[in-house]
Amino acid sequence: MRRGIKLTQRVRRMVSFLATRKKSQAASIRIDIFELGVPSTLSLDLVWWLGWVTVVGQIVIASLPWILYHNWVVIVVVISGNFLSLLTSALPQWREEKWAGRTLDSDNVTCLTRGNGHLHIMVFIGSQGSWDLETLATATSAPRPESPLVSLVLVLLWSCLLITVAGLKEHAWYLVRIGALGMLQNVYAAGKVREPGASNFHLTKFARMPTIIGKRQKFMDDLDATVDLDAATADISPLSEWLQSFQRQTGPVRMPKWLDSMERKYGVPTWLEPMGGDENEIANVHGALKELEKWVPTAGLAMLLIYFPVIFIHNFLQFGIKYAR
Repeated sequence: MRRGIKLTQRVRRMVSFLATRKKSQAASIRIDIFELGVPSTLSLDLVWWLGWVTVVGQIVIASLPWILYHNWVVIVVVISGNFLSLLTSALPQWREEKWAGRTLDSDNVTCLTRGNGHLHIMVFIGSQGSWDLETLATATSAPRPESPLVSLVLVLLWSCLLITVAGLKEHAWYLVRIGALGMLQNVYAAGKVREPGASNFHLTKFARMPTIIGKRQKFMDDLDATVDLDAATADISPLSEWLQSFQRQTGPVRMPKWLDSMERKYGVPTWLEPMGGDENEIANVHGALKELEKWVPTAGLAMLLIYFPVIFIHNFLQFGIKYAR
């Protein structure tokens, strides 16, 4: 469970760092929308290739005593150490703990944020076969029956290797150089910001609206708060008919043109038209959440409960008082 939580937190930190490197100080909130792809293969980045270059470099350094002084103990120790490292990290137990979650059976939307008061929200639009981030952060894995025995064997092998290194009398400085090279590589790998694809999270920016930025502006409330629900229902009636045709299976109904482009020239309702032309038109957090709801239905409403909980509490209490009367 801890590995799953750390993995999700690491992805959140990576995406947050990459997305906010050029963040404006005037932004009230930033919402980045991604499409979560199906896990396939890891993206091979510089850290991955540098790890193998380090292994080759260590073996090359270890071969110098063998070539110059006919001392083959150093190269045997280095090759054995690298082999045990790869063998230890390749245990199936670690993979099951790290990827203890499941994949999605249908489309799903997941929002990640640190909560009310923070300036960043990440929205992941998942499809069938992509990772379920919620289960990935909370799932637990059962220990494999062979893991204790394999771990015991590895402990014995590592102990034998350490005893061999402690008994080395000649050319020990080569091992110091080899160890220093490995530590430098570890420091670089631990501090390097990596793309999510290196952890098998294949993210692509939402093409229709990849980023929503709400600017800090003076709030101007609507002078007239009256909403004509009948007119709003009539505006989206073509969309309702299109969705109901799938349930009734009475025949295909043409999808409204404005649903794909969300542009006024194709007939999108005025109250549903996004403000994507100018970032300065999106005012504050509530404006950004309204835009999010237009592009990713239910996502903006879910975040509204996080960032403005008082509104829901007030409406809930008001409804409760009316119901009690």
